[in-house]
Amino acid sequence: STGRFSSAAVSDFTDKIISDYVPSVYGSVQFIENRTWVTENPADVKLLHELFSSALESVSADYSVQAHFGRIWQRNILVNLSSLSGTFSHSCFHLPDNKTALIAAAGPTLDASYSSIITDRKRYYIIATDTAYSSFIKRGIHCDAVVSIDGQAISRVHFIDSQSCSNTLFVFDLCANPAAVRTVLSRGGSVLFIHTGHPFSRYASSYAFSHDSIPFLPVYSGSGTVTIAAADFALKAGFKQICSAGTDFAYTSGKPYMKGTYLDTLYNSDSRRLMPAETVFDSLMYRTPVIPCGSGRFTTPLLDSYRLSFESFLAASGASCISDGDIKTYTIASSCSACITWVTAFDFKGFMDAFKAEFNKAISSEINPCNLSPSLTALLPLIAYTRSHNSSSFSCSFSELSKLAYSRIVRYTL
Repeated sequence: STGRFSSAAVSDFTDKIISDYVPSVYGSVQFIENRTWVTENPADVKLLHELFSSALESVSADYSVQAHFGRIWQRNILVNLSSLSGTFSHSCFHLPDNKTALIAAAGPTLDASYSSIITDRKRYYIIATDTAYSSFIKRGIHCDAVVSIDGQAISRVHFIDSQSCSNTLFVFDLCANPAAVRTVLSRGGSVLFIHTGHPFSRYASSYAFSHDSIPFLPVYSGSGTVTIAAADFALKAGFKQICSAGTDFAYTSGKPYMKGTYLDTLYNSDSRRLMPAETVFDSLMYRTPVIPCGSGRFTTPLLDSYRLSFESFLAASGASCISDGDIKTYTIASSCSACITWVTAFDFKGFMDAFKAEFNKAISSEINPCNLSPSLTALLPLIAYTRSHNSSSFSCSFSELSKLAYSRIVRYTL
């Protein structure tokens, strides 16, 4: 890459486009062929078109999520950071002795396995996803930790049924919904903020590190899957053995989730003779084509991609499955030994002052799209939202879009 030009071999073509093409920066993209090259390499032309289309599908999927959630994520991060205002401080998570981390997702098979969980309760350190947490609470099962990465307002509903959270650690992405965080804090819960890759969260983490504090814990979530985030938290915490339950990534026995989730409450409250809850659940499951996957189970392309992502993550982490079934057990080849340290107070005012100063400096000079300043990179998801929701944005330059995104930040009332 020379700043204006990048080159790649055919074998690296897809990865090069995915890594270099940022729609928030460049806008639309075109495939333009060099006629001389096409004449000399006719066999490669069709392949390149296929690779180009495949790469754009991947970029488009990621960009569409940013364009939809960019503003929500940005506001959530700012509100959550402001809730930590104060002098930098931190706390530690110490690995419990002789415990197996149980990753509890909200798949239907958890209904069949929760009795086994109760029987072996002392063996497990239960790390529940937010959707599974409310069901565990209704059944009187204490969760040691809960992971939530969803920024939408519905996330708060997962925590309404809990009357006391004092003995549970709540692991929230900085992008998570602040109302959910406030609900947990008001009931005595301990909150550990992580970041799952949002560039503004990384920027805040770098600021903390550069001011002699600790960075926010980075946690991998694949394509935004809370189950993977929960598993990665367990690995980073140092557990040498983990189990997974409810990780169906499929509709089992005609059900999308285990009993007792927020959807039961939501759908049953609106149930009526001509539209019972079962009909609404069916519309949820069959809103896209389903694929039979044996034993009365059905999946979808999206759910199957989550499964593959989860399995790939475990394999890459050195996890070996030693026991299959509704509760799967994995041993970890090389687990972390150090305890997790997390931020409990953050100099929010100093951070915002530094961000504003760096942004104004970056925007006042020539912008090199191939080498964006950290402050501009931090705004890319919000810029994607701005480009998609501003009728005149298609004629705006990246510099103008950056200023529009920045203006959204400075006028927030936190």
